[in-house]
Amino acid sequence: MALYDGVPAVLAVWAARKGVATPEVMADFHASRDFGMSHIAEISSAAARELELPADKLESYLRDNIDFSLDEENRCGLERISATPQNSA
Repeated sequence: MALYDGVPAVLAVWAARKGVATPEVMADFHASRDFGMSHIAEISSAAARELELPADKLESYLRDNIDFSLDEENRCGLERISATPQNSA
């Protein structure tokens, strides 16, 4: 997906309904993200065996091509995508 007016395209988010996303749930989401980020090498190695792909390429892809934050720039991208009319099938 292309950038929209210079903002990133946000293609995935973890989301929860209001009232469900308690501070405890948010802490679990953040802990899960942090755990995955600190184990990218092991995750890449395991995926490489299963997918028969080079582990170093998978690790590089995860580290260099995916932004696991939802900072202001990414929020702008998410808002832009959600405001864009989708093509119907």
